[in-house]
Amino acid sequence: MSKRSLTLFAFAFFCLGLAGFSGSRNGSAIKKMVEAFKKDPRGPYQGIRWFCPDGTILPPKQRCPRPGGIQHALLKEAVKKLGQEHGIYLGQILAGTRFEDFLAAAHQSSRMKQYQMEKYLQAADDGWIVRRARYYRGAVQIEDEEAWGERFLT
Repeated sequence: MSKRSLTLFAFAFFCLGLAGFSGSRNGSAIKKMVEAFKKDPRGPYQGIRWFCPDGTILPPKQRCPRPGGIQHALLKEAVKKLGQEHGIYLGQILAGTRFEDFLAAAHQSSRMKQYQMEKYLQAADDGWIVRRARYYRGAVQIEDEEAWGERFLT
């Protein structure tokens, strides 16, 4: 099987696997959204923000009033809505994500599976939805992602 065929198969599997959560969102609308993200310099993200421990979100040049804030990309409203209303999570950044939300036990660990599939698609399809956003400085802070992963596994 060629790399392109494998990538298309994985994307189809990804979309079909989400069909149960997508409600009124049809596959063509999701496909259009994905294609737009591939061309967008920020992909599924709207900007860089500080996420403070008290729940406030601040512009990138401000700092959280108390230590413990993390800085990374803020998802576009359409991406947040897709996750909240339909259980489809694109452009996931783990830092700051609650473990319970990531495990999504009520949905057979769907969010965790989507994260794994998204990472595969990024590797197999030249970045997939973060094709251009992977060069968006500060979108993902690797040290915060690694720290989240270590806490998750312990």
